[in-house]
Amino acid sequence: MSEEAEEPQPRATPHLFTVLRKLAFAAVALFVLWTVIGGKNLARTYPHPAPTAEQSTAKGTVTTAAPDDMTRLNDRVDHLEAWIKAHENDGTGVTGADKEHIAQLETQIEAQDKSIHALEQKLNDVKEQTARQLSSHLEKATTFDILKETLLRGEPFAAPLNQLRPQLVDNAKATALLAQLTPLSERGAPTPASLQNRFGPLVPPALAANDASNPLMRNVRSLILIRKVGEKQQGNNDEAIVARAEAKMDRADIDGAIKELTALSPPAAAVFAPWVGDAKNSLHARQLVDELQLAIASDTAKPAPDATPAASAQ
Repeated sequence: MSEEAEEPQPRATPHLFTVLRKLAFAAVALFVLWTVIGGKNLARTYPHPAPTAEQSTAKGTVTTAAPDDMTRLNDRVDHLEAWIKAHENDGTGVTGADKEHIAQLETQIEAQDKSIHALEQKLNDVKEQTARQLSSHLEKATTFDILKETLLRGEPFAAPLNQLRPQLVDNAKATALLAQLTPLSERGAPTPASLQNRFGPLVPPALAANDASNPLMRNVRSLILIRKVGEKQQGNNDEAIVARAEAKMDRADIDGAIKELTALSPPAAAVFAPWVGDAKNSLHARQLVDELQLAIASDTAKPAPDATPAASAQ
């Protein structure tokens, strides 16, 4: 092999040093491989001593690489490794333009890191706010369910109403509905079943109220009364009106029964007046609680705060 010329100093980036080292070791591996398989350009046969029988084969004589070729290659690899070690950390080969580009990249990375941190903070804030809202909505829903169940049972519901009031302080519509329910909360609102049970006993005295006979006979008729029944009864007399109202109550049509009873004569209407008042309160309370449920659901369905991050710095 010819004498090696002095190696020029290459200009390289830190990544090039790694590539050069890999190339150097690859060269050594290739040289050894070619030597073993009998490469003609990188190996020579020793003239002395002659190969032994073990070294001879049917295809020819085993060859061995010349020591001076291997020495030169090892020297070359050692020289290249020394140069890589001397320059891989001193910035040799990195131009001013490279440094400027690296500085720009570092600035952009720093800006992106700040943007990501701001986004993470905002997402954490949204997560905490959403958790608080969910907890508040769950508390409202639980208290409302207690109020509604108590009302539908016909029991006083002042306690759950007062518990729900501060939870809906920011909901104007719900607050107004609670104010309308308050007068009914101490006594409660009668159930349809209780109104049905109370209706029948009022029929005899109501129909006897217009009887012009003596009080004794009127009392007897209020206890024992043979009358028409059924919704198909015609006419505007008290008996027909009561029959139609009673048929409506049999199918829990409280509103329909109230409308029928408004046509009663004054004496009969006076008998049904307390019942009509309770029936109206029952309908009104149920209407208010249904509207309250919608108001709470509407408040729960408000959109979550915007979690879109600010534009990232480029």
